[in-house]
Amino acid sequence: MTDRTAWHEARRTGIGSSESAAILGVSPWATAIDVWRSKVEEPADEKPSRAMQAGTELERLALAWASEELGQTVTPHDQSVTLEHPQHPVIRATPDGYAADGWIVEAKVTGDPPWESVPVHYLVQVQHQIAVTGRPGAYVAQVSRGRLDVTMHRVERHEGLIARLELEIPEWWKRHVVGGEPPAPQTARDVVMLHPQPEGVIRLGLDGLGLVEERERVSAEIKALTARKRDLTDMLARTIGAAEVAVLPDGRAVTYRATRASEFTVRREASRSLKVVKRTPKGVNEDAIPGEE
Repeated sequence: MTDRTAWHEARRTGIGSSESAAILGVSPWATAIDVWRSKVEEPADEKPSRAMQAGTELERLALAWASEELGQTVTPHDQSVTLEHPQHPVIRATPDGYAADGWIVEAKVTGDPPWESVPVHYLVQVQHQIAVTGRPGAYVAQVSRGRLDVTMHRVERHEGLIARLELEIPEWWKRHVVGGEPPAPQTARDVVMLHPQPEGVIRLGLDGLGLVEERERVSAEIKALTARKRDLTDMLARTIGAAEVAVLPDGRAVTYRATRASEFTVRREASRSLKVVKRTPKGVNEDAIPGEE
């Protein structure tokens, strides 16, 4: 059995830190149904993708960068070793590493620009790890893809959230994994997974009619707003013309830069991407900018 296989087997017999956010309903990627299926169904024999492999390597690099930023040694955690909560063994964790001051160090490789604060699903994850290890807090080291730099965030132990995890995770496990009851579906995708072969007919009342009518209204608004956004983009592009950056009176800037084509791109014409950024890009001399005041 490989280390990765052992890791997956350990995850099937407990709730890992990345799964607790889905159970609490705050994960952007998974729902409680996804977690439940991973525990009660046979796992798919999938090899890690190249993107996953690259993310793993970047996380290792992030720990080294975190050590430099913190000014202290960061010791990686053995990823083949899954830790259990001392009172609730179903709550499990494999932190990325530990700083010399005793805090957890968790590396996150994201496609986001540097965060102003740690997203809630990652906050749940590190509080889960803190609960398992008894540590006083965690440093979250964020590496943004394409930027190759690390941004450090400090997350202190939160007793209220930990108490919620210690109460709800064991109860969820007992009811849905041991008891076999599927969690309530939260998304349309959840419904499809629970009912892959629908059949029969039901009659909806006024509440159902209201949902349909609101959905139709929102769809029409989205269509109109999408067309308006396209028109505004065209107007901005014509206003900017040949320039790469346009500075706004409020201090923000509009960048209109060439986009690098993927090797898989079929269309050959040049493309430029219009974005509004919070501040004038580095290297732009605002005193030498022509145009309206």
